[in-house]
Amino acid sequence: MLYTITINQVSIVENDLVDKTDMTDWAIINYLQNWYFTDQKKTIVKDNKIYVWLNYKHLIKEMPLLKISGKVALSRRFAKLKSLNLIDTVQDNDNSLYFVLTSFCIEIIGFKKSEIQEIKKEEKKEGAVIPKYNTLLYRNITPCYTEIQQGVIPKYNSSNRISLNRINIYSLVEKIISFLNETASTNFRSNNPKTQKLIQARIKEGFTLEDFYQVIKNKVEDWGNNPEMKKYLRPITLFGTKFEAYLNEKTNKPINREDIII
Repeated sequence: MLYTITINQVSIVENDLVDKTDMTDWAIINYLQNWYFTDQKKTIVKDNKIYVWLNYKHLIKEMPLLKISGKVALSRRFAKLKSLNLIDTVQDNDNSLYFVLTSFCIEIIGFKKSEIQEIKKEEKKEGAVIPKYNTLLYRNITPCYTEIQQGVIPKYNSSNRISLNRINIYSLVEKIISFLNETASTNFRSNNPKTQKLIQARIKEGFTLEDFYQVIKNKVEDWGNNPEMKKYLRPITLFGTKFEAYLNEKTNKPINREDIII
């Protein structure tokens, strides 16, 4: 039985899939991700992609909380996931169903480094050309939360400004908003979709965790004692299109190195 079901709510919201999918869909996606890396799987290569055999009975047995009654109900789910471009499927000569996760799906759920290495090994063994979705995946590694806990993601030092693309977005949003609330005596929520989108937009532009902390310190020093301006110590203002300008303002309070440890 699958002990833990992992669902990336932030990416689901950002990709406008909240109203198009439900918890069962994403639990199935999580199962498919795990099933890809089992020794029990069978694979075929078609169009330079490695497709993995889908064992209906095993899925139903491993996911009792889904309360899926049988193959027909699962088939409808797979058709839905395929229509949303989350999986691609093919049938073998014996009508067995095989699947592969699409690039769109992989970007949403993220893969661990060990999983990426396994994909590369499988592709080499099967003689498949690396598909575009895997090329994207290798460039944009998103570690799981346990990797961050175990210290796989290095701590900040002066010779290594950590690229935020490597770290789980939700974890970063929590750190940034927590720092804002502590520094500016505010009470913003890290699960606000608008706040998450603003932070991700700046991350895509290449800004680092240090940059977010510095902007917060700059503007708290600038506006913190001004009753008219203090109300603008908020994510929509700080992390918007003027972010770079705020970052480059001179301040008497540079960021402390202790603030950058993650």
